[in-house]
Amino acid sequence: MVVNRAAAPVDQQALRLRLLRQVSAGRLNIVADALSRRDSDLASSTDESAGAALCIRSGPTFGLFADIRRATATADDAVLLQQQLTAGDLEEPWRFSDGLLLHGRRIFVPAHDDLRHQVLQLAHSAGHEGVQKTLHRLRTDFYIPGDRALVRDWVRSCHTCQRNKTETLRPAGLLQPLEVPSQVWTDISMDFIEGLPKVGGKSVILTVVDRFSKYAHFIALGHPYTAASVARAFFDGIVRLHGFPASIVSDRDPVFTGHVWRDLFRMAGVQLRLSTAFHPQTDGWSEVVNKVITMYLRCVTGDRPRAWVDWLSWAEYCYNTSYHSALRAMPFEVVYGRPPPPILSVDPETARREVAGDLIRTRDEMLAESLDPRVKRKLGSRYAGPLPILERIGKVAYRLQLPARARIHDVFHVGLLKPFRGEPPAAPPALPPLTDGRILPEPAKVLQAQLRRGVWFVLV
Repeated sequence: MVVNRAAAPVDQQALRLRLLRQVSAGRLNIVADALSRRDSDLASSTDESAGAALCIRSGPTFGLFADIRRATATADDAVLLQQQLTAGDLEEPWRFSDGLLLHGRRIFVPAHDDLRHQVLQLAHSAGHEGVQKTLHRLRTDFYIPGDRALVRDWVRSCHTCQRNKTETLRPAGLLQPLEVPSQVWTDISMDFIEGLPKVGGKSVILTVVDRFSKYAHFIALGHPYTAASVARAFFDGIVRLHGFPASIVSDRDPVFTGHVWRDLFRMAGVQLRLSTAFHPQTDGWSEVVNKVITMYLRCVTGDRPRAWVDWLSWAEYCYNTSYHSALRAMPFEVVYGRPPPPILSVDPETARREVAGDLIRTRDEMLAESLDPRVKRKLGSRYAGPLPILERIGKVAYRLQLPARARIHDVFHVGLLKPFRGEPPAAPPALPPLTDGRILPEPAKVLQAQLRRGVWFVLV
């Protein structure tokens, strides 16, 4: 093989890496010719359709359904159902189509390997929701006998949910409910979520919820915000889509009690319903939505809390397409009269463009359980652990086995603890490197190193 001098530096480097180069005959190099030859050149030597037959196809792959087909042909429970279906013992809605057992429009998932775990993970990782909403998502496409118990155990043992969700207590006394609205987007509630990491000048979320359909919009705002900036965002995000509401329920934030806000909506004919002092239960549904959206963002951002702005749209869609027990439907269905379109599982490697693959990969990326205490502030994990219990101190305190070099007391009140469900790890998670009580940053990867006059310079 003869190497051109102009390409010598590149080829010398390639030879140092021990790369193997091999020359293929033109008639054997079919893949490259399929991209470089014209149809007219192929048509002159073969038939006219030869050029059209040489093409590259790129599309989504559905590995989960292929695994279910293989399991349907071999799993004991699936084979038994097929035999009963052939013998006529199974009636409608059971049927066999395209290698899959269908119960109506839902696919039967055999008890084979971890197929059911994959399906549960697919349904639960959409927003790390509770048992009812996860069960509704699962039953939309899949059929599993005894799925309620499986979903309940899966949600209870989910590490992400246990670390990021807070347990609620039953409030004391009875509440006086507001009037039940009769139309969509005529009675709404508003509130703010503050204390988020500042990204692009945004650190506040304005939550606007329709009290009839429970449909919500989440608008990112900068801080400090004024009545004029909030009103402008309200017009752009709410009035533009749904018009002016008849009433607005909110707390006594200075923006909502100011003269600008009151005069503006008084002229628009909107009734402002403000809560009494120190009584947030008046706007209880907005508080619940704030808690849910914060939980969504905490689960999906993980150790990258500054990415909450990128996930806000996905969190809004996930909330509006989740099942609500009070509605017995999704807010999307109540507003639009139809179910939302399904989001299919797509392999990012099959994308024709790298940007599209990155977007799909970002969409499918969920929080991996992180024990890094660097995540703080609004989107930080609510609990750390799991940590083993060494002994009980008195009646309401426990001594825990903390990680090495921990600088806090190892005895905690029972009110700060909650039981861990699932198989605990062998040892408590390790702390990151510390210097004078502060976390020492660690490079993720060394890209290049160079020695200059006895001193190493490292690019990380």
